[in-house]
Amino acid sequence: MKTLVILTALCFVLAGISLAGNVTLTEVVTGGTLTLTMPNNFSLSTVTLGGESYKIATNSGDYGQHFFVEDSRGTGAGWNLGFQISQFTTGGTNPRTLETDKFYMSQETQYLTCEYGQAIDATNGPKSLILSPTVVGAAETKLVQALAGYGMGKYEISANHAVVVMSYVYAGTYTATLTATLNATP
Repeated sequence: MKTLVILTALCFVLAGISLAGNVTLTEVVTGGTLTLTMPNNFSLSTVTLGGESYKIATNSGDYGQHFFVEDSRGTGAGWNLGFQISQFTTGGTNPRTLETDKFYMSQETQYLTCEYGQAIDATNGPKSLILSPTVVGAAETKLVQALAGYGMGKYEISANHAVVVMSYVYAGTYTATLTATLNATP
C-alpha cells in the first residue's frame, strides 16, 4: 500500500511538470539596390508664336511625367533625385536655341506617392523640394529628397515641366536632354 501511495503521488507531481526548450532561429536579409525608372521620351505642348510676349509649353499627361524611385538597399541611407537639362536646340547646320533659363519643373506633394514600403513622412521624406515652378538648367537641381532613415520602398514622383517660349524665337522643332540623377545620399 505504501508503494501505491508513493507511485500515485509521484504521478501527480510528474503531471504538473512541463518540459521546455529553446531553439535559435536565424533570418538573413540581403539588401537590394537603389533604382530609378524614367518615362520614355516625352513632348511638351506645341505653341504658336504671336499675340503675346511669350507662350508656355507644358507637359502632356496626367500631371506631368512619372518617375519611380525604389530604395531596397535596406540601409536607410536616404537619397535624392535631381534634374538638369541641356539647351534646347534645333540642331542641324544652322542650329537655333532657346534661352537656357526658360525650362521649369515642379513637384507638388500630393503627386508624390508610396507604391509600397515605408510611409511618406512630411518632415523627413521622401518630400518635394520644389513645390512651385523653378528654373532647371545645366546644374543639377534637387526635386525630391529622403533623409537618412526614410524613403525605403518604392515611390511614384509625378513632375510637372514647362518651357517659356519667347515671341522672338525662330520657329522650329527644339530638343533637349533632360537628365535625372538618383543620388545615394540625401
